[in-house]
Amino acid sequence: MQHGDRVSELASRQSNAAPGTPTYLAAYPQALTTALEGLSKQEKREMQNLADEWNEEGPLDEEKRK
Repeated sequence: MQHGDRVSELASRQSNAAPGTPTYLAAYPQALTTALEGLSKQEKREMQNLADEWNEEGPLDEEKRK
């Protein structure tokens, strides 16, 4: 499961609402915080490296298509 999927699943469970609804969106920030806190040091390092790369060069073409 990818990180974005984890956050979405957590937001759905915490809000008991469908994605995109106001209730779901209100729960999203807390779900994001919970998901980030649950990452290992290695996962955090990988995410930081990717963020640094994207800030310098932009996302890969594959990610842009998503």
